[in-house]
Amino acid sequence: MLPNQPQGSRPGSRFEVTLEEGTTLAQLIEERLALPDGFVLVTAIGGQLVELDYVIQDQDHVDLFPPIAGG
Repeated sequence: MLPNQPQGSRPGSRFEVTLEEGTTLAQLIEERLALPDGFVLVTAIGGQLVELDYVIQDQDHVDLFPPIAGG
């Protein structure tokens, strides 16, 4: 389990978080979820790609995608 990951959640699962108004994706990733640098490569809201400075709105569905390794 990653630091600050909601209890009972696992990668690929959905969970809800309560955020202060004006929270950006970058703040969610870095401060609330405490994900390591480089862990999130692509971010989307409702299936649309967005930048890390996007301000999260009530009822947004956030998708975070890590880099994919292959060979």
